Amino acid sequence: MANLYEQANYEYNSITDKEKQEIAEGYKEFQSKYSPEIIQSLKGEELLDKMFLGKGNNDNLCHYLERGSYLYGGIGGGSSAKFGLYYAKDKKAWVKGKGKSTQELTLDEAIDEGTKIRDLLVETCKYISGLTFDTIEDYSKLEEFKNNNPLIKNAWIRKYLHMMFPDYFPSWYNIDMLEAIIKNYGEEPKEGLFEKIGQVALISKKCNIPLGIFPRLETNRKITEEIKLQNSAQEDEDAADDIHYWVCAPGTNADKWDECYKEGILVLGWDGLGDYRKYNSRYEIEQAIKAQGKTQKPNNDTLAIWEFCHVMKEGDIVFAKKGRTKIIGRGVIKSDYIYDESRTEYQNIRRVDWIAGDWELKEEWGKTPLPTKTLTDITKYKDWVERLNLLTQGKDANIEETNFQAYKAKDFLNDVFISEDDYNKLKNLLIYKQNIILQGAPGVGKTFMAKRLAYSILGARQNDYVECVQFHQSYSYEDFIMGYKPTDNGFKLKTGVFYNFCKKAEKDKEHKYFFIIDEINRGNLSKIFGELLMLIEKDKRGAEYAVKLAYSDEKFYVPENLYIIGMMNTADRSLAIMDYALRRRFSFYYVEPAFNSDNFAKHLMENGISAELSYQIKEKFNELNNYISDETKSNLGKGFCIGHSYFCVKPNDKQSEYDWYDCILTYEINELLQEYWWDERQKAEDWINKLKISK
Repeated sequence: MANLYEQANYEYNSITDKEKQEIAEGYKEFQSKYSPEIIQSLKGEELLDKMFLGKGNNDNLCHYLERGSYLYGGIGGGSSAKFGLYYAKDKKAWVKGKGKSTQELTLDEAIDEGTKIRDLLVETCKYISGLTFDTIEDYSKLEEFKNNNPLIKNAWIRKYLHMMFPDYFPSWYNIDMLEAIIKNYGEEPKEGLFEKIGQVALISKKCNIPLGIFPRLETNRKITEEIKLQNSAQEDEDAADDIHYWVCAPGTNADKWDECYKEGILVLGWDGLGDYRKYNSRYEIEQAIKAQGKTQKPNNDTLAIWEFCHVMKEGDIVFAKKGRTKIIGRGVIKSDYIYDESRTEYQNIRRVDWIAGDWELKEEWGKTPLPTKTLTDITKYKDWVERLNLLTQGKDANIEETNFQAYKAKDFLNDVFISEDDYNKLKNLLIYKQNIILQGAPGVGKTFMAKRLAYSILGARQNDYVECVQFHQSYSYEDFIMGYKPTDNGFKLKTGVFYNFCKKAEKDKEHKYFFIIDEINRGNLSKIFGELLMLIEKDKRGAEYAVKLAYSDEKFYVPENLYIIGMMNTADRSLAIMDYALRRRFSFYYVEPAFNSDNFAKHLMENGISAELSYQIKEKFNELNNYISDETKSNLGKGFCIGHSYFCVKPNDKQSEYDWYDCILTYEINELLQEYWWDERQKAEDWINKLKISK
């Protein structure tokens, strides 16, 4: 352990006097504005304005603690509610509490609440001033004080204590970080929060390093950055389904907007920093910006750079602004962060699908309502998100919000009643083969499953990357690829749906595209696909396998990023077996009825169906499907089983659950069984009687 202390001292000595002085001056500046003596003198509305986030006043205590220099540790994130009191502009009132426990206050009530919080800060500081903090016992006393005043465990109050007493409290406010540092120096973390803080403070003392500088040592920073990355990864996973909304400035006074719109990109400056990905933390970005000597307080730029690189994600919505009162574009993020060295300026980009506009913000929203920052995440400001969506999504906007809702594997498993193992097999089969057919009995949800399988691979409900058609006996090559169509003046060569979709995918190699064919075995497949029969094979994709089309000299190929999902009803006896040459180009996945699925039972109960009726549906249709699967008894086979999706429709307001069941049985199941056993009417009637359920 001695070597670690020596290493810490070596790193401390490598910090320049200028840096040490800058840190010390930061503490002095804060203490000169927000010491206990100063905040104790505040009264009435002045107390609210000087201490709490409110009516646009950023010169206050809470704003500094949250947005002040990250040299002193970050407590950003979450909402203003974490400070215990804040002014809600949408409600035009002071508010305390969180979520559903939010309580609006009168001005007098807000002043009383703010005074209580202020008094607690002052009382805590007085208590701390009476301790020496030479041993862990003093921190244990503070732990007891915390138990009687639990508010002081909040991160923002602990940051205040650090700013006032930097020799006693470290600038780490995350318990995992505290514990990681303690363990790294060979100690076992104690139980209490302030006891852990004390352990870190005493370790710093053993190293003969001021506690205010101790967290900046490379050895310590590597440990805590790893914790940050782990927490960030977990947060990203937890928030992967959330669409974020951003307001950005495309260049100075939007001077890069035309370029952004034309090239389908979003740009951010600070080219002198190079590739943003080389910085492992916002602290490193802040130091790099300061090294360029262009910004005295680079907090906003630091945050914008970090979020542009690490937080923004595909599917997020971004509004391009000009000034503070005009939106000139609305787009959807289409790529991860890209560092493009080929550009002469603004080398940090993201791909964006833009629509242009000229939307002036309404007067009642305020004279200067948009933030001044280059990039701002406005997701938590629900009223603003709603306003900007309504403003920019007119009838010609052609961006549907539902097209960009995040959709992951867990959403698929919630919607489609198969196991996680089966989902992984299905997804991997499609990725590997690129052409699959979902086959199964009527009502097993093949069409429903196909689209959601595409969404789950895309990660979002992005209909721009999904195309659906349905084959029938009259469907032709001319409809699918290319052909002459009648016009007022004769005939004109027109391209078909598959041709157009392939061309769309060809221009966008970064994304997967999914072409879904319902009732694939109802068409004349060899006639519909024509010369493309070879090109849809996985190893025949790409420009090197291009062939001339029948109606033109154009060379055409199926791009490598296109996937085909077909659906086939195994109970359709009127259709011929698929052409073998086409069949071998697809993998087949059999979709089973899901009456035994726990998620199916959950779905029924969410739709108002009782557990008793849900159980009876499961038992009766399992019995019927077992009978149908036994060809010696039913003359049918597994491909004719009854699917679960008949029961996925919610009862209407006028139906009891038993009326709902009887309606499905009479008008859907009965018709199907009559068709199955058209020459054995009694068998169909017997089964309908068996399936009946009475209250």
